[in-house]
Amino acid sequence: MIDRKRLFSFLLLLTPSIVLARTAQCPANSTAIPFHFLAGSQIAISVSINHSGPYDFMVDTGAQVTIMDPRLAGELKLKAQGSIGVLSVLNYAGADRVKPELVEAGPEAVRDLPIAVQGLNQIQAVNPGLRGILGENFLGRFDLLIDYSHKMICLDATKGLEKEMQGERVPVIEQAEPGGDLAYAAPILVTVHTQGDGKRGTILEIDSGSNVAMLFVNQLDTPWWLQRNHAQRGNVAGRGAAPLFASMPSQHVEIGQHMTRQIAFLTPINAENQMGRNGMDGLLPTALFKSVFISYANHFVIFDSH
Repeated sequence: MIDRKRLFSFLLLLTPSIVLARTAQCPANSTAIPFHFLAGSQIAISVSINHSGPYDFMVDTGAQVTIMDPRLAGELKLKAQGSIGVLSVLNYAGADRVKPELVEAGPEAVRDLPIAVQGLNQIQAVNPGLRGILGENFLGRFDLLIDYSHKMICLDATKGLEKEMQGERVPVIEQAEPGGDLAYAAPILVTVHTQGDGKRGTILEIDSGSNVAMLFVNQLDTPWWLQRNHAQRGNVAGRGAAPLFASMPSQHVEIGQHMTRQIAFLTPINAENQMGRNGMDGLLPTALFKSVFISYANHFVIFDSH
């Protein structure tokens, strides 16, 4: 399975409320790793590589592979060890692959982590200090709690965190592992229900790297040339032009058996740009919730709504 990284940073001012929290503690005595907000509601933490740093990396559950700025790879004198494919929302590109001896986030570390070396120019245009994207081939080795109330994430490899989390366990769609290649990780997909989506439901990726909810296929009745009159422009990292998106009316979205949220999705205006693939219908940002807990090993997500 190739990486389905969605490297886009929408220039939409969806600024979350800032919480000046007292010192917070993760459940199960796991260590709290503080994050700060990037443009919009994307988040970044400090990451050390080969005992150098720390460096700002965006936490992105929508990225199946970790990505590093080419300048940082040069500063760390990391030599390419083959190549890797990176698929963004709009295009596919090859990238050099490096494998640092040690990548650390808070108290947790991963050795010999495969990392794609790729330019982040468009993301860095609005977040100049960002040096990379921490993807699921790192995050997926732990249980992950993203707590927006306390501006922290919790990583836990002991399963103690899972035991203390309360709330409905929304099952993740299980997928075949990508051939045992630890360079990639399967996306975290859940089935929700929106108006008129039938028994199949709508399959969304849980994405902490997106500022907005999105449906890949434009189903608006308004002709695309009229949609352009009120378009919002996205900013896609890497190569490719910035795409245009239309806002859909807010709709009730059923998540699991016990939660219904009112969510306004964006959808691409250009009908020729079919962004959906492999049965995935869109993106569900973690920032829509107070907190999100992901159990990678046991394949479920717990959403704590505002």
